[in-house]
Amino acid sequence: MSVGKTTLARCLRDRLGAEIVAAREILAEMGAERGNREELQRLGALLEGQTSGQWLVDGVVSRVSERIPLYVVDSVRTSDQASRLRSRFHCHHIHLTAGEAELRGRFSASAEGRELTAAEIEHIYDHPVERASERVGKLADVSIDTSVLSAAQVCSDAIAGLKSG
Repeated sequence: MSVGKTTLARCLRDRLGAEIVAAREILAEMGAERGNREELQRLGALLEGQTSGQWLVDGVVSRVSERIPLYVVDSVRTSDQASRLRSRFHCHHIHLTAGEAELRGRFSASAEGRELTAAEIEHIYDHPVERASERVGKLADVSIDTSVLSAAQVCSDAIAGLKSG
């Protein structure tokens, strides 16, 4: 959360013509309320428990066109999702990280027009969906720490990782 995934996805769209497939949009089409983080997390966790990541792969497959050579999935949250995507597509997995204090500051600053309490932020970060996303980084081809780089530098590093992979 707040690590810069959507910012990177938009940069890859703008610089490389990538098409963005947003997991939150797939979940919204499956009944989750758009913009409601708890509802998106709840449905994502339910689907993950039922399908071990296949729900995300199916959502990506339904959006893929052979005319577009590059897709960015924003975002892969579990090892099962990453493994299933790799088995279905030729993938380059770019994982973004940042220090916990940095992430909490970014998330609080981006909250719906109000400062979140420490307890609210802790509750969000302790959700199993968020904790699972920490483990998926071990499967990445490239890992980038966004707390020490500008958005442009993150994008450049990601593009370099795509070209080397």
